[in-house]
Amino acid sequence: MRLIRTATLELEEFIDDEIPNYAILSHTWGREEVSFADFDKPESRQKAGYGKIVQCCSLARSRDHDFVWIDTCCIDKSSSSELSEAINSMYNWYFDAEECFAYLSDVQKEPSEQTWLLQFRASRWFTRGWTLQELLAPPALFFYDSNWVELGTKSLLAEHIESITKIRPYNFITDPRDASIAQRMFWASGRQTTRVEDRAYCLLGLFDINMPLLYGERKEAFTRLQLEIIKKYDDESIFAWMNDDYPRGGMLARSPADFLRSGDIVKSRVLAYRSRKAYSYTNRGLEFQVIGWKGRAFSSAQDGDILEIDSDWIAPISCARSTGGMAPLVLYFQYAKDGFPHVVQRVHLDRLDSVHESILPQRTSTLYVAQDFTPAYKIPLRLLTEAWQRRVLGGRTMREIEEDGDPMAPVAGEDFNRYTAVLNRTGVGYSSNPRLRDIQCALSYQGSLRANLP
Repeated sequence: MRLIRTATLELEEFIDDEIPNYAILSHTWGREEVSFADFDKPESRQKAGYGKIVQCCSLARSRDHDFVWIDTCCIDKSSSSELSEAINSMYNWYFDAEECFAYLSDVQKEPSEQTWLLQFRASRWFTRGWTLQELLAPPALFFYDSNWVELGTKSLLAEHIESITKIRPYNFITDPRDASIAQRMFWASGRQTTRVEDRAYCLLGLFDINMPLLYGERKEAFTRLQLEIIKKYDDESIFAWMNDDYPRGGMLARSPADFLRSGDIVKSRVLAYRSRKAYSYTNRGLEFQVIGWKGRAFSSAQDGDILEIDSDWIAPISCARSTGGMAPLVLYFQYAKDGFPHVVQRVHLDRLDSVHESILPQRTSTLYVAQDFTPAYKIPLRLLTEAWQRRVLGGRTMREIEEDGDPMAPVAGEDFNRYTAVLNRTGVGYSSNPRLRDIQCALSYQGSLRANLP
């Protein structure tokens, strides 16, 4: 671990038990940050980032800290092995720090408390992926404004932090790992990172996971993270996510954003599911022992109505909404087309329904859930030929509709209904948006659609 000596602004390196007590900086990167390679160069002292380093060291020294860690200059990012070690260790480094200083460059404490609280709530610091662990891990976290004036600790500002992040004070002050997998994913669902892979890597510490970094794998990084979580935890809330953009997919989410509606999902204590066979990932997908119905209908725990869902399997999982009476949630599966026996895909990704515990099923079957997502490409109608536009739009083309001054005219007529029926039969997802009525279809399917149109 490389630290800056606050008295001399010199970098020093320590190993394991040799690491002294230190303070640590949390911030969002801006322009002219000083890297490890540039730290000793005289011209670096003219950069804005160097002033941040000087001010942080001055603050740490005033609080009796001989050393401070700052991510911009204490990691040699030209070394892939050092970068990987640092990212896998970072949560623990923040946890072990005596104090953490969160520097909010877009907040000013003056002129009034009302003003700076508004700035505090809108701060970029609360939108970045890496700062999530920097909020959760340090036992002692102090916030500072752009002039290094103290705003308060995370305990004193707990009410405002809870309102901004939707994280309970207990979780960001005492024990973040007490929350379910889905809840922890929810905390990250609205945060952004510069690199796609970092949306997964910034969560390693939160789930106590260590894995190699492979920049260039893009969204595959989040898939790898979920597989590591499945190996470590017996928590089926990792499957409790929703996605409105795909009609079918696998058991694993595409990104933390899929957990945006999972903030109230917790593990449930349904005895029937403690004996579910352990998961394994195969070349056919995730091996998943379904304890469910081979059918379409079940009684909803939300209102008691009988729900009829177009699916081949309805499978409860051992998690529930804390705001929904703790009734188990269910997932829907359909057999994959032209697939191996027992290979299914998850369908109706845009819903998570609950089922009454009194009708929990006992039938079991081992299925393989293919991870591929069927995309619902949004192809504007104007990309279709005029002949097709007339058939879909009831005799008019998009140009004619716009010339009539009615660009938002609803699509109606028997031709439209027949067209969407064909989309259903071929498995292509579509949207019947009441205003624009864009048809979701893949260009690769257009030939088969033409051939099958009644």
